[in-house]
Amino acid sequence: MPEVDPAVPASEWLLGERGRAAARELGSVMPAEPAILSSPNPKTRQTAEQLHTVAGGILSIDDRLIEVQRANIWLEDYRAVALSYVLGALPPGWEPHEQVAGRLSGVVALAQARAQGRPVVLVGHGLSTTVWLNSQGKLEDPAAFWSELRFPDAWRTDKLRPIRLT
Repeated sequence: MPEVDPAVPASEWLLGERGRAAARELGSVMPAEPAILSSPNPKTRQTAEQLHTVAGGILSIDDRLIEVQRANIWLEDYRAVALSYVLGALPPGWEPHEQVAGRLSGVVALAQARAQGRPVVLVGHGLSTTVWLNSQGKLEDPAAFWSELRFPDAWRTDKLRPIRLT
């Protein structure tokens, strides 16, 4: 769980102590010694660090795993606007879906190529991950998937459909 502060852009939020504890717990269901690739945003990087502490492996940062880009303004109705984005709308100033899907596809392909046989663990963000999974045809209901995400959450996506690990 991040430390939410309306005065701070979401991309700069830190992971709170409850979030760090939840990430360590999540690390216990991760495969051993994975190739962990994380967004550079503080809360995701801190989550990845906790996973790495528990599961071991190799930890790398990739700027392409950032969340969907949008104006850094506080939206009281963020969930409604974000849900409309998941359903295909493009709110003014938000990153186009194809761009999000393209950058995540690139990072996933590179991560798999560099993993040296290790399982790949991506530590990213809910909207961008939902957009990417949907672009890959892995989501029957993108809105439900995004709405039901937990913080933190873990999914296996090497199968036909995502499978929750926790």
